[in-house]
Amino acid sequence: MTDRHYNIELYRSLGYVVTKEEKGEKRNGISLAIATMEKQLTN
Repeated sequence: MTDRHYNIELYRSLGYVVTKEEKGEKRNGISLAIATMEKQLTN
């Protein structure tokens, strides 16, 4: 399991939901996987 997958699973176990995934690239050419997450907050 890659670090990215471990991190995503960790956040999912804390109640976060992935709402968007995309690929990006830094100026030096390194590609990035970007995940947008949401968590419902309760009172």
